[in-house]
Amino acid sequence: MREAMRGFFNSIYAKGIAPDGWMTDNGLGIQDQYKHEMHSRFRELRLCAGGWKAMRLARDAYPQWLRHRRLSQASKDDANRHIKGEDIPPADSEVEDEDTRAAPPVVKKKARISPLPDPGPSAAKAESTQRPVKPRPKFKV
Repeated sequence: MREAMRGFFNSIYAKGIAPDGWMTDNGLGIQDQYKHEMHSRFRELRLCAGGWKAMRLARDAYPQWLRHRRLSQASKDDANRHIKGEDIPPADSEVEDEDTRAAPPVVKKKARISPLPDPGPSAAKAESTQRPVKPRPKFKV
C-alpha cells in the first residue's frame, strides 16, 4: 500500500502539481484521483465509508514524503551547480564573504578558585570538646 501511495505522490510531483500539504485544496482533484487509484488497487480500502482510511494514510505519510523529496532534490541541485562550477569563486578573487572568513580563535578563561574561609580558633575548640562516639554492642541472634 505504501509503495503504491509513494508511486502516486511521485507521479504528481513529476507533473508539478504536488500540493504543499495533503489537506490543501488546490482545485485539481488530486485527493479524488488518489482515492480512485488506491480503491482500484486495494479492495479493503473500498470498505471504509467515504475512503477515510486511504485519506488517513496519505495525510500521515505525505508531509514526510514531501520533505524527503524536497531535500533530495535540493542536494541534487547543489551537486549539479558544483559540477557546472557555478558556486566556485574565481581563483584571483581576494574578496572574502562572511561564510569563508575564519572565525576568531576561542579563548577559554580559567576558573578562579577562591580559598575556603579560615574557620578560626572557635572551630578547633569545638572539635576538641566533642565526645568520641562509642561503638554499639553487637547482638547475638
